[in-house]
Amino acid sequence: MRKPAGIGLRTASLLLALSGFLALASVRIYGGIVLAPALVLLALSPIAERLDARFSVYRTVTWPLTLAYFCFVPFTVLTFGLLDAVVLLVIFIQAYLLLHTKDVRQYHHLALMALFMVLAALVQGPEPAIGLVLVLYLLCTVWTFIALRLHADAAACVAPPHVSQSPDAEPRRGLHWRVGVSVVMISAGVFAFTAAFFILTPRTEAGLFGREIQFDRPRTGFTERVDLAGGGAVEQDTTAVMHVEFPDLPDGRYPGPMYWRTTTLNQYADSEWSRRGLTDNLESQGIAFVGRRRTGFPFGGGGEHVSRFHNQSKHRVRQLIYMDDVPERGVPCLDLVHEVTLVAAPRGARLYWDGSLDFTVGFETVGARRMTYEVWSEVGESDPSELRAASADYEAVLAPRDFQLLTSHELLPETEALARRVTADAASVFDQALRLQQWLSGPAFTYTLDLPLLPREYAIDVFINQTRRGHCELFASALALMLRSLGVPTRVVSGFRGGEYIEGNQSYTVRASDAHLWVEMLILGHGWVIFDPSPRVEPDALGQIERFSRSFSRFTLEMKMFWYQEIIGFDRAMQLEQIRGFTARLAGFVPGIGRWVEPKSVSRGAFLSVRVLLFGGFVAALVFWIATASRPKRPRYAFTRDQARAGRLYRRVLRRMRWHGLAATGSTAEELLESWKNRRGGDPGPLREVLDAYNAARFGGRPLTRKHYVALLRRLRTLRD
Repeated sequence: MRKPAGIGLRTASLLLALSGFLALASVRIYGGIVLAPALVLLALSPIAERLDARFSVYRTVTWPLTLAYFCFVPFTVLTFGLLDAVVLLVIFIQAYLLLHTKDVRQYHHLALMALFMVLAALVQGPEPAIGLVLVLYLLCTVWTFIALRLHADAAACVAPPHVSQSPDAEPRRGLHWRVGVSVVMISAGVFAFTAAFFILTPRTEAGLFGREIQFDRPRTGFTERVDLAGGGAVEQDTTAVMHVEFPDLPDGRYPGPMYWRTTTLNQYADSEWSRRGLTDNLESQGIAFVGRRRTGFPFGGGGEHVSRFHNQSKHRVRQLIYMDDVPERGVPCLDLVHEVTLVAAPRGARLYWDGSLDFTVGFETVGARRMTYEVWSEVGESDPSELRAASADYEAVLAPRDFQLLTSHELLPETEALARRVTADAASVFDQALRLQQWLSGPAFTYTLDLPLLPREYAIDVFINQTRRGHCELFASALALMLRSLGVPTRVVSGFRGGEYIEGNQSYTVRASDAHLWVEMLILGHGWVIFDPSPRVEPDALGQIERFSRSFSRFTLEMKMFWYQEIIGFDRAMQLEQIRGFTARLAGFVPGIGRWVEPKSVSRGAFLSVRVLLFGGFVAALVFWIATASRPKRPRYAFTRDQARAGRLYRRVLRRMRWHGLAATGSTAEELLESWKNRRGGDPGPLREVLDAYNAARFGGRPLTRKHYVALLRRLRTLRD
């Protein structure tokens, strides 16, 4: 191996490995912590390779450590989740490759692990610095494979120790500067192509096809707080976040408005909504009151199932929901949630009722916040005449603290006067809410995501009296605060509204752009009633890029759902259910077979035995692979056409010798001649001629043309007993 080629290959491969670690470091949940082991591995790599090449005890020590880690892999999946466990496995394999000697195959494996690191970073929302890392990764990939090709060619030019060079063979010189120029030109071309691809490729965030590059631009979706001050444009995020099915409804269609509740915000101060717990849930059939003292807690359950009291005046509807990233603030459910059950979730995940008594369902887990869950919700609107007849004496029912919290507003006197004028002809609190909702939804206000600048103090007053342009947060806040100024308890609710119906699988896709804020007003005897003042805006006609982006996002969500439910979440219960379904179909064709394969008779111990056997087989296969990979490999040399032809000729000689009854395996040419003389006697002229030509071509560098090769085969056939 020529020394420049070896140095270039080692340098390029180390930079390629470093680019993979830098890609992981651009992910916020990993950060710079992954760079510490990377720098240590890169520094130790040259020393470790020398130890591995000179001392067999080095590999003897590292082999059991490798086996121990692979046995530990299932525990990393249970502890960190599948994605993080795969990342740890890739890092371990990369570390093993860096700390051992490498041939062509190992260099290919090192490049593959670097690719896996980059892909793992790209699917986890990396920082903008990933762009520079990708350029470095592509350049290092080009350099590594060029250096690997030069390394292989240099190794092929080195003849085996026992092979003499042809006297007319001359080393090829003067190629180093040409190779350097070629590498520089290819690298420049890769860099230019990468830059052009980044600029011209259609994306929802940036590009030349009608979009601007704005890194700090807010996007639709959930935030930890609702701050009404400020302004600026909000970008629509069409990422699919929920897959919803209504299994009990015809064609899976839900006929009413869909409000997917996550949580409520009931405290308003300094133009900002936040959460604060109540002393009562305030639903009509919740807690029984003795004066102002409540008796009985209506929420129950915890773990894989939660439920609450049932309002008999409403009917229940079932939903089956998959969500890839459940919000920290609550589990989205069709309003108003009655019970929730986990169908598939990470090990150790649990549901719970939030202590604020606002019907928020919390979700606790370690690692990825994805799950499939079944929801029963109480839906149906109350009779408007009954709502109008409800009492408005809130202070007689609510605790003073709750009443003060739900009616605090901070509106200016002129805004309070405006609320009274709009509701002057309203005979009930229900009619007051309708008047204000119709007024805010009327032509005087405009729905837009390009928000005007609002001050920190009295932001809603400026929106109501001056700008009158905004999105759902401003409309919902205006209705809630104007009703509060009239002494009516209200709160705002965050979640999603609506969804895109997909006829192919009779389901709904809910996107981040469907994130919404609406109002709940308390009506005594009926609980919390939804009001939504945000104008209904028809979506603009979608361009080709937008349609592709939405379809690809929905397809990605469905693929994640399939992988999570059918692969990762394939537990014993799902296994039994599918076996029963298969048994039922099979029994339809072969009567009586069902009782022989009915899985109900299969014991838990049998399933445990199968798992143990599968795990044992995995470990055995792993040990076999490591043992096979650790065997020393015989060096391979690149033969010329004449040498390869001489090898085929020698194999024909061996076959001919065996045909004559002579032991030929493992014999040299001279031993074959001696064996023939001892058994047959005389001078083996044809055999000597063939073997001399073989030695001259195979070891002497002499030519062996095809015509000469065919003539020698004819001479070989003349050998007689």
